[in-house]
Amino acid sequence: MRGKIKEKLEAIYCKGYIEHCSKQSLTSYFAVPKGESDVCMVYDATCSGLNESIWVPSSSLPQAEALTDLLEPTSWMGDIDMGEHFLNFPLDMAV
Repeated sequence: MRGKIKEKLEAIYCKGYIEHCSKQSLTSYFAVPKGESDVCMVYDATCSGLNESIWVPSSSLPQAEALTDLLEPTSWMGDIDMGEHFLNFPLDMAV
C-alpha cells in the first residue's frame, strides 16, 4: 500500500498540483483500498481549519438519500468519478 501511495503522490507532483516548499502541509491525506491492486487518495483539509478560510465553489453532489425518493423500477443511474477535480484549485503559497 505504501508503494501505491508513493505512486499517487508522485503523479500529482509531476502534474504540478503540489510542490516542495518549506511550509507545513495544510492538507492531510490517507489512502483507501480500491480493488485488489490500487488505492484512492482522500485529501482532508478540515484538520487545519483551511475549509473555513477559503471560498469553495458550489459542487452539487447530492447524497444518496436525496435520490432514493426519485427512483422507479425504470430509472437509470450513472457513476461520475470526480478523480482529480479538487486538485485543480491552487492555494496561494503565501498562506
